[in-house]
Amino acid sequence: APKITANFVADYRMPINDTMDFVASADGAIQGRTNLFLYESLEYFTSGNFELGGKLGVTFDDDKYELAVFARNLTDEVNIAGGIDFNNNTAFVTEPRIVGVMFRMNN
Repeated sequence: APKITANFVADYRMPINDTMDFVASADGAIQGRTNLFLYESLEYFTSGNFELGGKLGVTFDDDKYELAVFARNLTDEVNIAGGIDFNNNTAFVTEPRIVGVMFRMNN
């Protein structure tokens, strides 16, 4: 198990007018050096993982709708998420940076 594991989320909301708000949020995750398997081998240790995400947008009609841009893995980290123990030291990694637009509607 890693010596450190931490997650954080920060949200900010500022009114624009009576029915609209500006919203911003950031989130992140940190995981220290980790052994991926039950036995110890240099090939199956991660050096520590870090990922950061964020969102900027507006809500309107008293929070019924939200339109925002978002990004996942902002720093474009290549983090080892796990491994497969065959004779070729295979690891799988997290997704690259993803940027997009989202629309949300609450009933």
